[in-house]
Amino acid sequence: MRAFTLVELLAVIGLMTLIIAGGIYTFGLAREGVLRQQTKTQLAKLATQIEANKVKTSSYPKDEDEFLDLCGGISGTTDPWGVMISYEIAQPNNGFILTSCGANPENRNDDIVYDSSKN
Repeated sequence: MRAFTLVELLAVIGLMTLIIAGGIYTFGLAREGVLRQQTKTQLAKLATQIEANKVKTSSYPKDEDEFLDLCGGISGTTDPWGVMISYEIAQPNNGFILTSCGANPENRNDDIVYDSSKN
């Protein structure tokens, strides 16, 4: 009867660790992609609300407070990461910009932006 050596057992454990770590990393990337897509969809829905309100009132919300009132308060304007979506007027009645800071609010390079003048 032959048993496995310590080196063989350590090699198998090492390979299993690498495979599991790769799976966790890939799962994290997939989850990030899903959250980014959810945020893009949410921004589009908020933009639709803003445009529908413009048809009724002939103007976009003037500031963040009017935006919050229109969209149902803070709970309706947080992204999947729990960070509040920002609203700003591009130019008076000439469009608006919705911005989500994404997963990392300190890193402005991963922001998700909806610009009504480009969409």
